[in-house]
Amino acid sequence: MIGYRLCQTKKAKNPYFIENISTNIYTMEELCFYMSQNLYLLDETILNGGLILWLKEELGLTALARRLEKLLEDKASMAELILPVMKEIQYLNQAEQKALQQNLKQMEEQPALMRRKKKGDYLVGYRKYGNALRVYGDALKDAREDPQAEPAFCGSVLHNMGCAYARLFQMEEALSCFKQANELLHSRTSLKSYLSAIYLLKSREEFQEKAGQEKADDTLICEIEGEVLREEKDGAADGEVTDEMLTSMTEEYHKNTGW
Repeated sequence: MIGYRLCQTKKAKNPYFIENISTNIYTMEELCFYMSQNLYLLDETILNGGLILWLKEELGLTALARRLEKLLEDKASMAELILPVMKEIQYLNQAEQKALQQNLKQMEEQPALMRRKKKGDYLVGYRKYGNALRVYGDALKDAREDPQAEPAFCGSVLHNMGCAYARLFQMEEALSCFKQANELLHSRTSLKSYLSAIYLLKSREEFQEKAGQEKADDTLICEIEGEVLREEKDGAADGEVTDEMLTSMTEEYHKNTGW
């Protein structure tokens, strides 16, 4: 996708409200951009009768609205719903359209639980932590009831729930999630997240005690202490978990686990 696009279509007098991220959009370009960049957030909260009515009444796109209405009635796939919107204003060039179709295909081939987790991850990216926690919670509940769900999946959801709770300053809930994630995975990466949270949210003494109980090696302990000291040096308040620290924890977790 290119960095920006000049809006050349009609601007709506009344915006369409995207519930997931609490954002108003006014043009087809904005709608296409949102759709192309947020495939995992495309659900009934945006692809519904309200969108069809907005396209027809605010932008005068009667034919497109009629087509989408029929597709919704026929329970069309995500690709079948999105591509007509993109083609209406030739938003994508040929290469971009091919890439989008490939991304849609890959997404639709993923298990439903994975798609729901990804939706939560996208909501965290928009700082919609409450919405993300609801999505994560539902995915975790269903995963725990599914005998085929892998412990690593549940651990990944719990880890990201911990990050979301920390960003909402709900520290006890955050620690509980990190603890459960580590109990499921028993990996160096999950232990690092858990111990880092104890250091940041509790105290150095409790961190050292728990590190001993968990038999953390000296290299990991020094690594955590170094990162916390850098946070404090950069101005983080005592006991504060910064977005930078949480983002780093999440990125490292996914890099090392693949979830």
